[in-house]
Amino acid sequence: MGADIQFFRRGGGTFSTSNFMPLDVRYADRLKKIPGVRMVSPFGHYVQSGNSGLGFEMIDAVELDTYSAISNLRIVKGRVFQADGEVIIDEFKAKHGNIGVGDEIRVFGNTMKVAGIYSPQIGSRIKMSLGALQRALSQENKCLAILVKVDDGIAPEEVARRINAELPNNQVVLTSDIGVNFGGQ
Repeated sequence: MGADIQFFRRGGGTFSTSNFMPLDVRYADRLKKIPGVRMVSPFGHYVQSGNSGLGFEMIDAVELDTYSAISNLRIVKGRVFQADGEVIIDEFKAKHGNIGVGDEIRVFGNTMKVAGIYSPQIGSRIKMSLGALQRALSQENKCLAILVKVDDGIAPEEVARRINAELPNNQVVLTSDIGVNFGGQ
């Protein structure tokens, strides 16, 4: 099961190198009331310089329970993050970075403990609590966007039309249109 739709504030875009989160997470409650919406999951991103000094690295900030339900993410070693100073990493980052559960990595200039390793490898290679990122950036109750999973048997295009009608002046993007199908096959 993967996300079918991403919901953004107009102009928020599907990818940003800014760490600004313009969307109020309370939109999640409004989205859940729209017929055909099965589940929603707010998320944010944090973009930092890459460890090699070249490029950048993105960290996903998620509400792990809903994000896992939408993406099929599961912990394969260790546990989920339970504190602001904890993250989980994917199997690729663990293997190629020689990083294990209990090790420390740098995230937005802070040392954070790797609480667990997850699979499948989806989105960014590092995930942290959305609440932790909100507090770190002083952006309480904010997110970049909201993932939407539609009910079985309902066309995502139809649910997108309903969302646009119910919550106009926002950006509704089918994940199939951006080439990212968060956990879908």
